[in-house]
Amino acid sequence: GYVYHRNIGKKNFVSRDFIRDQPFIVTEAFPVLKWKIQKDGGREIGGYKCQLGTTAFWGRVYEAWFSTSVPLDAGALKLSGLPGLILEAKDREGIIQFVFAGLKLINEKDVDWNNSPKHGINIQFEQFFETRKRKDEEFISTIAAIPGVTITPNKTKATLK
Repeated sequence: GYVYHRNIGKKNFVSRDFIRDQPFIVTEAFPVLKWKIQKDGGREIGGYKCQLGTTAFWGRVYEAWFSTSVPLDAGALKLSGLPGLILEAKDREGIIQFVFAGLKLINEKDVDWNNSPKHGINIQFEQFFETRKRKDEEFISTIAAIPGVTITPNKTKATLK
């Protein structure tokens, strides 16, 4: 399935994604996010006092609630770089939302999940999305060539930076 690994030593993300059932191992550098941290106000999430940070990423503006009580600069998706763990994040359009479900302390030796994904074609992030776009266009052309079939793709502008 889909696997996401944050390699702090190499400062990159390694994930497994798919194009038409073909697995790819996608590598990309950590994004450099410029956060604006709101000093006043705040809220509690799951018993943790949180502050609000906002940033722009992939053409969206995200609002992230983070807690310095959990000193990890990580969060859902590829949101990171705040002085605490992101417990809740959403884009301002309300399309993407991540909600805190809880924390559970575990013994690191009991976990086999903190490894880079394997079993797929190694590819860089930008190449992966170029390949996905090309394969989608090929698929649409193949289907559209069937007599009596009309396809109108939903053209949306995607921004990766």
